[in-house]
Amino acid sequence: MLLSPLLFAVAIDWVLRRTTDNSTGGIKWSEDESLCDLDFANDIALIDDSWNTLQQTTSTLMKEANKVGLYVNAEKCKLMTTSVWSDR
Repeated sequence: MLLSPLLFAVAIDWVLRRTTDNSTGGIKWSEDESLCDLDFANDIALIDDSWNTLQQTTSTLMKEANKVGLYVNAEKCKLMTTSVWSDR
């Protein structure tokens, strides 16, 4: 049995919980919860409706990842912005 994928999954789960559990950012998901991140394997999408909160979450993610020996590759990072349209 190969342990490295399992160990990575445990480590990245720990990092994301420490990053987003106490976050005030994200988008409203339900009445008392917010959606702060989407992740699959080693791909992570941080979600927020404020540039400042997103920057804080990104910094926290990098700090927590470094604690377990994981590093964010800035060359592979992308930023996507959207806007809300309304028909008024």
